[in-house]
Amino acid sequence: MIQRCVNLEAPGIKLVSFDVFDTVIARHCGAPETIFRIVGEKLRAQNLLPIGPRAFERMRIEAERCGRQHRGAGEITLPEIYTELNRLWFLPETTLAQMLNCELETERENLFAIPGMRTLIQRARRSGKRIAFISDMYLPEDFICSVLAGLDLWREGDRLYVSSRWRASKADGGLFRIVLEQEQLGGEAVIHFGDSLHADVLSARTHGIRARQITRGALNRFETALGQAEATTFEQAGTLAGYSRRARLAADETGDHSVAARLGASLAGPMLTAYAEWVLRAARKRKLQQLYFLARDGEALLRLCEVLAPAVGAEGIELKYFYGSREVWSPAALVNMDETAGAFFATQIAYTASTWEHCVEYLGFTAADIKRTALPVNWMAKGRTSDWKKQIFLDLAADSVWGPRLQQRLAAKAVLLARYVREQGLADQVPCGLVDCGWSGTWTDILGDVITAEGGMKPLVFFIGRRKRSAPPRYETLAWMFDHQTGGGLKHVPDCFHVVAEFLLTAGHGRTTGFEEGEGRLRPKLEAVDWQGFNPDAWRVFRNALLNFARLYAGQLHPDGEAADLRIVLTELVVLLWEQPTVAEAQFLARHTIGLSPTRANTKTLARPYGWNDALRLAARGQLPGYPPFWWHAGAQALSGSAIRMTLGIMWELRELLRALRDHRAGLEARRLTQLLSQSAKHLQRGCARREENDFCRFQGAQPERGAETIPPPPTVAPPTTTVAYD
Repeated sequence: MIQRCVNLEAPGIKLVSFDVFDTVIARHCGAPETIFRIVGEKLRAQNLLPIGPRAFERMRIEAERCGRQHRGAGEITLPEIYTELNRLWFLPETTLAQMLNCELETERENLFAIPGMRTLIQRARRSGKRIAFISDMYLPEDFICSVLAGLDLWREGDRLYVSSRWRASKADGGLFRIVLEQEQLGGEAVIHFGDSLHADVLSARTHGIRARQITRGALNRFETALGQAEATTFEQAGTLAGYSRRARLAADETGDHSVAARLGASLAGPMLTAYAEWVLRAARKRKLQQLYFLARDGEALLRLCEVLAPAVGAEGIELKYFYGSREVWSPAALVNMDETAGAFFATQIAYTASTWEHCVEYLGFTAADIKRTALPVNWMAKGRTSDWKKQIFLDLAADSVWGPRLQQRLAAKAVLLARYVREQGLADQVPCGLVDCGWSGTWTDILGDVITAEGGMKPLVFFIGRRKRSAPPRYETLAWMFDHQTGGGLKHVPDCFHVVAEFLLTAGHGRTTGFEEGEGRLRPKLEAVDWQGFNPDAWRVFRNALLNFARLYAGQLHPDGEAADLRIVLTELVVLLWEQPTVAEAQFLARHTIGLSPTRANTKTLARPYGWNDALRLAARGQLPGYPPFWWHAGAQALSGSAIRMTLGIMWELRELLRALRDHRAGLEARRLTQLLSQSAKHLQRGCARREENDFCRFQGAQPERGAETIPPPPTVAPPTTTVAYD
C-alpha cells in the first residue's frame, strides 16, 4: 500500500478535482455490469421485457459497445445506448423511457459515498480551493450532480464535468483540456485524484496537472476475480464482490490498515462465510441441536454463524465455544501408556522432535531430570525414527520412577478434559456437531472418544477440508471444500491452502494449556495471545471486515435456499494471494508463524527478504530457506530488493523448468515443451514483478471520517472469555 500525504497549501494550487465513480462514490453491487442484471430483473418483473436478466445484461453491454464504435473518440450518452437497444426491439418511446429511468433509479439505489473521501473533499474546501468532479460516464450530468448532493459530497459552487455532456473523455485527455479552459487555469494550478492509472493519472499529467492515484474505492483484484465468477460459477458473484468492497471500506475508514481490511473482507469474508453457511444449513438438515466450535480456529467461525443463523433458519441451534488444543486432548490418547499410545506419541506429538530431550519435554518432563537416570543411554545410538520416539515413550512408561509420574500426569489431565466435556453439555444425549478447520480428523476422533465415553451421542464433525489418512475416521465427518479421504469435493487444492486458511482463522485468545477451577466450573488456562503475525489493531480491523461481509451476505439469504458453490473461485483467490502478493501483503502475511509442535509456541515465520547467501544456497544445494508451503517463496521475493529478486527468480524458475523437463523426458513433444517454456516465462515475470497498490491518499491535517457507512452489528451469544474485543 502507498499512502501519500498531499499538502494543499503548496503554492499555486487553485483547483482540486476528483474522479467520481470508484473514487468518491461506488456501487453496492460491485462491477458496473451487475447493475444491468438488476435492471433486467426489474424490467422482467414489470413485464416491460420478454427476456431474462442475463440476456438483458448481455444486450445492454453490446449496445453500449456498438454505440461507442460509431462515435469514435466521442463519449456516448444513456439515451443513445437505449436507442441502440431499440434497434432490435422497436418498443414505444414511453416504454423505452421507462427502461431508461429504471436504470437511473437502480444506479441511485446502489451508489454510496466511499468512506474517507468526504473528509478529503471537505479538507480541500476548508483550504480555500475550488472543487471539481470529473467523470468519464454515460449517465446524465444532472443525475450525477443529484447523487453527489444526496450523499453530502456536493456544495454550491462546485463544478462537474461529465464526458457524456462534453463529448470528450479523461482517457483521451480531451476532458482535462476542457476543464482547464473552463476554469481558466494552467495545469500546474490543478491537482487531480482518481482510481485509473491511465485516465486519471497519466492522461492528466500530459496536461501538466498534478495527479494522484487512489484505488481504495475500486474493486481490488480479489473482488474482481470473485465478480468474474458470475458468468461461470454463481449468478450473484458480482453482488458478493460489492459486499466485499463495502465491508472493506467500512472496516478501515482511515486507510491505516488497508491490507488487514482487504484480506478480511475480500478473501476471508467470502471463503469463511460460505463455509459457515454450509455448516448451518447441513446442521439444520441433520436436525442437530448444538454446534460446538473448537478452539482456536472455531472462534471466527462461531462469530460468523452467530450472524448467519437467523438468516438460514438455524436460530434454534445452540452455538457454543469449546476450549481445547492438541496439548489438552492428547492425554486422553496417551493415558493407557500402551503400544497404541506410544505410536500416537511418535506420529502425532513428537513428530517434529529431533532429540530425545525434545521428546521428554513434550511429555512435561525436563531433560535435566532425565539425564540423571540410565534411560538416555538406550536412546543415544538410535536413529531419529518414529519407532525410536515410540520407544522413548514406552521406556518412560515402563520405568519404575517415571512411569507412575507420567501416568499420574496424563490421568489428571484426562479427568479434567472429561469433566469439561460434561460441563459443556457434550455428555448429554443431544444431537450435536463439532466445527473445526479440519485436515486429518485425528484430534476430533480423540474428542469424540471422550464424548461417547462420558455418555454423549456420537458427534457429527464439520471440516473445511479433510486430507487422506491410513486409518478411517471413527466419527462421521462432512468436509466442505475437499474430502480426499472419501474422494469428494475439489480434487486439486493448492498446498498453501491450509496455511492461508489457518492464518485467516487467527483467534483473539491464546492457546489452551489446561483447565482450572473457577466458581464451581472449569475454565481454560490460556497462554498470551498468539497474533500469528497480526498486531492487535490490524486484527480488529481484519475481524471487523470479516464480520461486515457476513452481515451483508446474510441479508440476501433465505432459510429455504441452498449454499452457493464458490469453492473453485475461492481457491483461486488463495492462489492469487500466495503467488502474486503485493509488497504490503507480503509484509503482512510474512510475519505469520507456522506451528509444527503441539506444545510449543510458533516461531517459524513464512518469509523474509532474500539475501545473497540464499542465492548461494540455492545454487549449491538447490534449496530455499524452507520447504513450501511452510516457506513462502513469492512473499520473500516481494520483500526483496530488485537485484536479488531477479537473481533468485531466474535461478528458481530454471530449477523448476529442469525438474519439469526431467519428469517429461520420456516422450516430450514439441508442443509440451513450448507449454513448459511459456509457463516458466510467465512464472518468472510474475515472480520478479513488484506489485504496489495506491490504496489511500491523505491531505495534511485531515482527520479520519467516521460513520460514512454503518453496517449493523450482529446478534451475539455468550462470547469466549478472554477474547480481545472488536467493534
